[in-house]
Amino acid sequence: MYAYRKSDGAIFICGSKDVCRIDEGSTNKFLTEPRILEEFLRRIEPYYDRSCDAVVSGQFSIDDIAILAGFVAFVIGTSPTAMRLGVQSLEHLTHTEIELMDRNGMLDPAPEELGGRTATELLRDGMLTIDTDPKYPQAMGIAGIIELAKSFATFHWEILVNPKSQRFPFLTSDYPAAIEGVGKQVPAVRIVPLRPDLAVRIIPQIRPKWRPNLESDFRHKMKRASPSEVRDFNLSIVRSAENLVFSSVDAPWVRDIVNKNSKFGIQLEHTRLAKRSGFLHLNSIVVQESR
Repeated sequence: MYAYRKSDGAIFICGSKDVCRIDEGSTNKFLTEPRILEEFLRRIEPYYDRSCDAVVSGQFSIDDIAILAGFVAFVIGTSPTAMRLGVQSLEHLTHTEIELMDRNGMLDPAPEELGGRTATELLRDGMLTIDTDPKYPQAMGIAGIIELAKSFATFHWEILVNPKSQRFPFLTSDYPAAIEGVGKQVPAVRIVPLRPDLAVRIIPQIRPKWRPNLESDFRHKMKRASPSEVRDFNLSIVRSAENLVFSSVDAPWVRDIVNKNSKFGIQLEHTRLAKRSGFLHLNSIVVQESR
């Protein structure tokens, strides 16, 4: 496949192991079973191609949907993008915890060499920083991956088949669970390329808290993607990519869409609201152009 790097415009030929494999990347010391993600992936990876074939043919079962939903949950919960956003969220929370501890007299002032200031003041002035291990938010993502997969498997799916994939394929990326549009819908509409000729749009449905029945809750619609729909889909994929965009073809239109949208990315939009006893943190993920 062909890789297009947003950060510097580089283009190169690669295989999936060249760019997607990280030694011991699935091992996480913060989990009771550090390699538990491997057990989850053993239920997904061997059946992925079969499930994609079944979906394209329209002769699929709920088991096939569960396999693909598991793939989407894996990407959202454990990818580098998820780890980056998780670090930012935890650091916002840590800043607030330190501020509350200061407010309640639980932290001593800094030494005289630092002016005797509070930890809150040191954070504000950049003299105290929070260093978060990205493996910790990854552990949080792994811990919730099964429930996330179950939720995706009960949402409404638009199954998009691309009849012109040999020339104008669906693109993919290092974060192939893109947010569609730039709005703040929670939970977000996800678009996921599964193959050059196959993609899905996963539209959230509000469900009761009781455990859903996958057989009865899943809804879908099959659709042949028009050239304009493929173009719009690929635009969202490129804008949501962390850094690398992948294509089954090397063509001027791919280079053009990557170059024109290289400054876009998924960002965490954080809001902190003061409450009587503390603060309320609200996080949303949005696609934004960097300044």
